Amino acid sequence: MVATGRPVLILPPQNIKIVADKMTYNDDSNILKGIGNVIVFKDGMPTKGSYLEVDMNEETMVMDNVESISDTTIMDAKKAIQKDGLIILHDGNFHSEESQVYRLMSRMVGPRFQNMIVPRESQALFFGDPTGNNVRLDIDEIYVDARKNHDVFKAKGIKVYKDGKYLFKWPSLTAYTNKEHDYFEANYPEFGTRRKVGLFVGPGFVFGGPGGSVIKAIPFLNYQHKFGFGGAVKYFNTFNKTELGYASAADIFFLKGIQRLDDHLYLQYAANSFMDEWFLGRQMPKYMAEVYYDRGYNNKDFLAKNMDLGFRHRFGVGLMQDNDRNFYGEKLDSNNISTTRFRYMAELNQHIWHYKNEEKRIAADAGFVMQGSAAIYGTGDTQFIGRVGPRVHLQYKNWMQDIGYFISGYSDQTPLPRYDAYRYGHQSVYLSEAFRVCKYLSVGWAGNINLSDDAPNGKLFQENAFLFSIGPDDLKINLGYDFVRQTTYFGFNVAFDTKGTTVTYKKMEIKNPERLGKNQNKDDEGEKRKIAFSQSKNDSEVPVTNKKSKAGASEKPKVLEYAEVIDIEDPDKETIQ
Repeated sequence: MVATGRPVLILPPQNIKIVADKMTYNDDSNILKGIGNVIVFKDGMPTKGSYLEVDMNEETMVMDNVESISDTTIMDAKKAIQKDGLIILHDGNFHSEESQVYRLMSRMVGPRFQNMIVPRESQALFFGDPTGNNVRLDIDEIYVDARKNHDVFKAKGIKVYKDGKYLFKWPSLTAYTNKEHDYFEANYPEFGTRRKVGLFVGPGFVFGGPGGSVIKAIPFLNYQHKFGFGGAVKYFNTFNKTELGYASAADIFFLKGIQRLDDHLYLQYAANSFMDEWFLGRQMPKYMAEVYYDRGYNNKDFLAKNMDLGFRHRFGVGLMQDNDRNFYGEKLDSNNISTTRFRYMAELNQHIWHYKNEEKRIAADAGFVMQGSAAIYGTGDTQFIGRVGPRVHLQYKNWMQDIGYFISGYSDQTPLPRYDAYRYGHQSVYLSEAFRVCKYLSVGWAGNINLSDDAPNGKLFQENAFLFSIGPDDLKINLGYDFVRQTTYFGFNVAFDTKGTTVTYKKMEIKNPERLGKNQNKDDEGEKRKIAFSQSKNDSEVPVTNKKSKAGASEKPKVLEYAEVIDIEDPDKETIQ
C-alpha cells in the first residue's frame, strides 16, 4: 500500500501522528515507511526526519537525519532508534536558541550562596555571553537513565572547547541529579577538616541505590595528630539525607542525618557531628536523635505595604548525650549523661522598612525580632531563653551586610552543658559581611560578638567564620573555615545558559525518556520546575529548525542577571525539599 501527497497517519494508543511526503505499508512484514520530510508528533511535540521505518511486530522505530526541538533545546542526529523505552542516537548534537539558566549546587558540606545584584558589564562568565555557542563539549558516549526519583547522566571521552580553542579532556563523569536538575552528586573528590576527625581527602564514587536513592562512597586519607585512613558514605533520597563515616587517626565514628516524616515533621540524628539548633547555633552532642515539628508563617503587609510579619516555631522531643570533650577554650563540667529533652522555640520577625533600587544596586531591609526557647529535660532541669532586638540587611554596590543586636534574658540549668548551653550572653551582636572584590573573587565573614562578657569560655567572638568565592560568576568554587568549630567548608555552584553551550556526541542512549525531568512522586503534574525556563510559544507552524528566528535575535539574553556572591547561612542546616 502506497500513499502520497503528504498523508497523515494517526496512532491513538501511542498518541502519535505521522506526516510524510510518501508512506508505504507492507501487510506481510507489517512494516510502515515514511519517505521525505517526515514529521512525527509524540504528545504534541514534533520530531523531523528524512526517513522513517516502523516495525509493528517488534515495536521499533528507526529515523534518519533527526531534528527535534523542545521549549529551549534543539537536538540533531544522523540516526535514531527507539525500542522498549530506549532511544539510541548516533552522530548528533544538541544546543539551544533560547536562554535557559541552569543553576546546579553540589550537596557538599559548606555554606550556601545567594544572589547579589550585579550589572551585566561587571560580570565574568566562563561559559560566555549566550549570543553565540561559545562552549562546545565533544563527547564519545552519553548514557541517560531517567529513574523514578532522579536522573543519571554518564559521559565518556569528554573534550571541552571554548571559542573554538581546546581547553582540556576528561575521561568520564557520572552525575546523579534530582528531577528539577538544580542539584547533583558526581564522582568528584572531597576534602576538608572536621572537628574530632581532622583533615581528610579522598576520591568520591557515586552510584544509584534502592528505591531511587543516590549513594556516594568516599575512601579518604586522614590526619589528626597522626596519619590514618577512613571512609564516608553519603545517602540521599526524596525523604532522607544521611552522612556517616569512620576516621582511624582519631578513632572516631561520625553520623549526621535527617528524615522527613511528614509535612513539617522531621527526625534528625547524629553522632560526633554539629547539628542545627536554629538561632542557638550549631552544637555537637556525642550522639542524639530528635523528632521535631518546624513550620513558618508569613502575614504579608501586616503593618503596611512591605511590612510583613513572620512567625516560625519548632517543637522537638529527643534523646541525647552530652559531648565528652570541651571545645573552643570552654571548661564546662559534665557528667556525660544521656537524657531526654522537650523543647519549644519560636520567633516573631516584623519587617519595618524596605527599599530596593536594582539600577543603583542599593537595597535595605530593617526589622525587629523576638525569639524564645523553653526546654525541660528528663533529669527535671530546665532552660529558658528570651531575646529581642533590631536587625538590618544592607547592600551598597559590591558590599552587603546583615547586622543584628539582641538583649537576652535566660536561666540555663541544662544537664548537657557541652552540647546545648547558651553561649551568646545577655547582649550580643551578629554580623554577616560580603564584599565582591572583583569579577573573580568575593569574600565574606560571619561572626557573633558577646558584648556582656558572660560566655562560658570568656571569649568575645562566639561565631567566627571566613568564606571565599573564587571564579567567574557562572562557575564558583566556595571555600570557608569556621574557627570556632575548626571545620573547613568546600563546595561549588555552576550556572550556565543553554544558549551558550553545544554538545556533540557519537552515541547517546536515553532510557525511559518519558520520565526525564519528571518526578513520579509529585501529585501535581502542573507544578513548575525550580529552574528558570522560557514559556513555549504558540506557533501554528511546526517549530523544528536550527535557524535563529528574527524575533529571538532582537531579544536580550536572559543569562545570569544576578551573579553568585556570598550570603552567610548555616552550613550545617539540614533541609529536605
